[in-house]
Amino acid sequence: DKYLIQSFVNETRVLEIADEELSETEIDGFDHNAQTIFCSNVLGDCLLQITEVSLRLVSTKSKQLLKEWFPPNGERITVAGGNVQQVVLTSGKRTLIYLDVSNGDITEVKRVEMDQEIACLNLNPLGEKSDHGKSNFVAVGHWNLSLSMLRLPSLEVVCTETIGGDAIPRSLLL
Repeated sequence: DKYLIQSFVNETRVLEIADEELSETEIDGFDHNAQTIFCSNVLGDCLLQITEVSLRLVSTKSKQLLKEWFPPNGERITVAGGNVQQVVLTSGKRTLIYLDVSNGDITEVKRVEMDQEIACLNLNPLGEKSDHGKSNFVAVGHWNLSLSMLRLPSLEVVCTETIGGDAIPRSLLL
């Protein structure tokens, strides 16, 4: 809770918040030479950084890289979202990958190929009875102007709706 992460096209900068002042610093386990697609605090006293090439878990205490996960076949990560225990990301344009990022480890849970290209993702937990910040669903926005709800951990499509108009979804909130 003492860092402000700034993502730019070709770099990531970290500002440390101390005594109501901001000063630039580095987190050794972060890739500062890459754009950060998604960043978050996760269970197990870790920071999560997702770039186009990898998902990185970094210790909040030592600032060192604990684990790193790479998408299959050297594909690029194009979209990502997460919460304190879970991450969903798109590898390439249609491959949706669900990962568990709790307790300092990264575990790939499920991978599916979607029918349409993915534009945005969200897996915020719904309701007061969420399992310690875990979500049971992921919302997926597609470039073909549709939205899908998928069940976790199976990534089974529960429903898909066309949103109409010509506005492509770029962000979702559950």
